[in-house]
This record gives sequence, C-alpha cells and structure tokens, in this order.
Amino acid sequence: MLSEGWFATYPWDAPVVQNPVHKQRAEILMGLMARFPPGKLIDLGCGSGWFSQLAAERGWQAVAVDARERPWPDLPGVQFRTGDVRDEDLSGYDLILACGIYYHLTLSDQIDLIGKCRGIPLILDTHVSLTGDVRFGSYRGSVYDESAESLFASHGNDQSWWPTLDSLRAMLRDLGGYRTVDVSEPWYLPPDRTFITCIP
Repeated sequence: MLSEGWFATYPWDAPVVQNPVHKQRAEILMGLMARFPPGKLIDLGCGSGWFSQLAAERGWQAVAVDARERPWPDLPGVQFRTGDVRDEDLSGYDLILACGIYYHLTLSDQIDLIGKCRGIPLILDTHVSLTGDVRFGSYRGSVYDESAESLFASHGNDQSWWPTLDSLRAMLRDLGGYRTVDVSEPWYLPPDRTFITCIP
C-alpha cells in the first residue's frame, strides 16, 4: 500500500504522482522490491525521485541519479545526484532500478548497462518492441526517434532501441547472467510496457 500522505504532500510533479497509472506503477514496484531485503539501491534515471523516496520509506538506502539538473529535495534515506546513468559505477549495490530509462538508451548503451548490472538484482520498467522490424546481430527490436525536446526524451542520444521481449530476455541472460527473468502480468500499459524482475 502506498503512503497516501506522501502522495498528497509531494511538492513537485504532483500531477504525475496523482495519475492512477503512476500510482499503479509505484504499487507494482513496491511489491517487486519486497522480494529483496532492504539494503543499498540505485535508481537510474530517477526523474522526480518518487520511487527512491518510496524505497527509503521501506528501509532502503537510495541513490537517485538523473541527467537533468533540478532542485533536489532533502529527503531522509535518499542521496540525489545529477549525472548520466551511462557513467555510473554500479558495484556495491544490492538492487538496481531502471524504471522508465532503459527504452531511452541505444542498443550499445543497453548492452553496456546490462553488463555493469551483472550479478546484481535488477528491476526494469520498460517498453518493448512489438514488431522487431530491425535486427542487430541476434537481437530484434525497433529504433525510435529521441530528438524531441521534452522532459521525457533521452539525454545525449537521438535514437533509442526497444528490443522485443524475447530479445530482452536473451540480452539479460546472455549479457547480465540473469537466470530468472520475471515479466509482471498484467502489463500496466498494454500492449508494450511492464516491469521485469531480473535475478542473477
């Protein structure tokens, strides 16, 4: 159950966190995180940082990273910093969150990120390609334009890669050594976006 008091008093991005879909995302994520004992986590592409705050409320020490500079709040249990997720050292964390960032990366950056996550539980919240109209090696997916000037466009690249679900599973297995890749059902944004829990 979400902290309704926190949602009601959240000082920025209030229209976002009051959206029922975003509340559903938070509820799903908190359920997935409950599978792991609280420790140290990193929230890649944290946006407003509300997932990090919810994690901190549940005993996690959270590092929240986003490329867009903003006035970060002073929240107990959350260390905010501005930075590019592609430059982050992911060693020493007990859990990695990549909620809403993975599908903004190029295939090369996704490959690098999965390699850096190797051996650490990972929770993705991502879109996947339904068509798989482009093939790179053994992976199929789609290329998307990221050049729009928007709060939701990628930082630092003009295109992104959305792998098919089968290719994403293969990438996580082959590059990250994840033996368990659980796809959350039902998909909260059908037909192409859900949470994926990856366990080494």
